[in-house]
Amino acid sequence: MEAFRLLLKLRPAALTYSRCYSVYSKSYIEPIYREEEQQKVIDTDEYKVLKILPVKAARCNETSSVFHDIVIAKFVNYIMESNGRKKIARENLERAFEKIKMIQLERFHKAKTPEEKAQIITDPLRLLKMAIKNCRPLLKLNPIRRGGSTYQVPMPISDEESIFRAMRWMALASREKEGPTHYYEQLAQEILDAAYNRGRVVKQKLDLHKTCEANRAYAHFRWT
Repeated sequence: MEAFRLLLKLRPAALTYSRCYSVYSKSYIEPIYREEEQQKVIDTDEYKVLKILPVKAARCNETSSVFHDIVIAKFVNYIMESNGRKKIARENLERAFEKIKMIQLERFHKAKTPEEKAQIITDPLRLLKMAIKNCRPLLKLNPIRRGGSTYQVPMPISDEESIFRAMRWMALASREKEGPTHYYEQLAQEILDAAYNRGRVVKQKLDLHKTCEANRAYAHFRWT
């Protein structure tokens, strides 16, 4: 504590403008809390090195429960409009899953042949993952200023950012209501449309790709 007070006196500006501090040093590693990831570490004998290293404490949203899914946890955060409303966002997603289940079961019972029934997916989580995969962009536009002009330069996008954009686009498209519908109903419809590679979010991804293709003449600005 005395050393920290002395550091406050010596470097007050640096500590004031720092965004955050970690109680762990750089030697600490992130916890491996998922069972499948732990099994991978055991299979590759990597655990022999990791077991002697200090480990950070797991966060409150990191659990090895079979009912926990990383995709759902991220998507709940993206559809949450403001801080402190995660419960409402989780309830909207649960209602959207119920709506998707009802729609798909109705289609399943209306199907006449076993082949048609086999093609109908009734698992909402699987449909959500399909929708995210179909909405992920492959490129992005980055503004770069050269010679007094700003050019929209197409660049490859990372996996994390593409997943973020896909989830964010679906959350924003669901807020654009068409008629007197609830948010969870519109969210369920957007997930279903994107899962079958149609809808506004898929069109937004394709429009982005077309714009990147039109601006491919500026791609060399990435390296200048």
